[in-house]
Amino acid sequence: MIEEIQSVMQGKTALPIHGRERLIFSGSDRTRYLNGQTTNDVGKLKPGHALHATVCTAKGKMHGEIMITNDGERLLVDFPDSLSETLTMRLEKYIIADDVEIQPPQERKSGYHLMTERAPDVPQDVECYTSTRFQRPGYDLWLPESSRPNFPVAGTDISEWIRILCGIPRWGTDISENNMPPEAYPELHTISYRKGCYIGQEVIARIKSIGQVKKLLCLLQGTQPPAALPVEVIRENRKVGLITSCQHTPDQDGKYLALGMIQTDHSEPATEYEVAGCIWWSIRRCN
Repeated sequence: MIEEIQSVMQGKTALPIHGRERLIFSGSDRTRYLNGQTTNDVGKLKPGHALHATVCTAKGKMHGEIMITNDGERLLVDFPDSLSETLTMRLEKYIIADDVEIQPPQERKSGYHLMTERAPDVPQDVECYTSTRFQRPGYDLWLPESSRPNFPVAGTDISEWIRILCGIPRWGTDISENNMPPEAYPELHTISYRKGCYIGQEVIARIKSIGQVKKLLCLLQGTQPPAALPVEVIRENRKVGLITSCQHTPDQDGKYLALGMIQTDHSEPATEYEVAGCIWWSIRRCN
């Protein structure tokens, strides 16, 4: 298991991109339109690159998280398939006189991610884009569903452990429409405070000027797994958060990694907690 993780971190083994829906944005106003709907600066997205963003309400709560990819002629947006209906409607809602067309791809594709700074050698039928999907240099690869990858692919346990280690929240598990982007995502990868107006910008900019949110996604570690998730995180005899994802560490040292939303005042690294009667502690804030 350790060897497989090392292979993933070295860019030799790919992580599968499961449960994502894709939409194609075309038309001359596609960049301007998406820039007004999302938290990141789509105007700076170069062909062959992808960036992460969120779609928000006017009150700064998330409708969903998305990856936007520029293939040179269109913008490709992928997002959790559980949001297929609601997020698609939200992304279409403000098209009035804009030259923007949204449609699903003609061919469904399977996605993979390689953690490497070096562009992989892939067949011509494979879409390949520079991407920080796991908040570090890498490449997204999209293959026709009928094709088999010509590279090794990590198993479910490895993929989940790396997702948690990298601090990547899963929609519907770790984050939801009740969260704001600064609670879960770093500014560097998901939020631009220098771009033009977008829906929810006023609230998110105010959070930036105030300096903090009430809770933050954190990476935690413990020696005993909770019997069920989510589970309360206790400090000084009161609830300060929830653990929502948990996975055993690969070296079999008896430790577990977890993601959880923790009250900001109790989220400093090395803070100790009680989780299901056992000692856990914070490793880092994920934003």
